[in-house]
Amino acid sequence: MIYLYIILIYIFFVFIFLRLIVPYSGFVEIKDYSPIPPKFINDIEKIYLKYPDNYDYLQNCYKYMTSKYYGSRYKIFTQYWKAFEKPFKYDHGFLPCNILNAQLIAILLYINKFKKQDIHTKMTFLNFFIHQFIEVKVGNNWVKIDPSYKTYGVPFGKSATLFK
Repeated sequence: MIYLYIILIYIFFVFIFLRLIVPYSGFVEIKDYSPIPPKFINDIEKIYLKYPDNYDYLQNCYKYMTSKYYGSRYKIFTQYWKAFEKPFKYDHGFLPCNILNAQLIAILLYINKFKKQDIHTKMTFLNFFIHQFIEVKVGNNWVKIDPSYKTYGVPFGKSATLFK
C-alpha cells in the first residue's frame, strides 16, 4: 500500500504540481512572451527573407535556435532555476525545454507567419519526468518540434518519448 501512495505522490508532483509552478508548462495560457532582443529580431527577419515558405521558415528557425541552445536531461537538475527565468535572458548554452520552446514560439509568432492556434505545447513522459515539445501546424499537417532533444539525436519533425 505504501508503494501506491509513493506512486500517487510522484504522479501528482511531476504531472500536476510542477506544471502549475513552472512557467510555460501548458496549464496557464501565455498572453505575451518576453520581449525579443534586437539581435534575435535581426536574425529572424533574415531567416524570413531567405525562407518565405512556412515549412522552410519553421525548419530554419529550429536550426537557428538549436545552433545557439541545447537541452540536457542532466543539467536541468544542476541549473533548475533557468526553468523559472524569462525567455531570451541567455544568448546561448543550456536551456530547459519550457524556456527553449517559449523562445521558439515567440520567434514563430513575431513574423506573423503562424498564429497562436497553430502552435500547441505538448507534454510527454520522459526519463521518469515530464518533457515539453511543441507541434506547429503547417498547411494541413502538424509538425513536431523538440529542440531540447536535438542534442540526443531527435531530428526536426520528431519528439523524444519515454527513455530517450
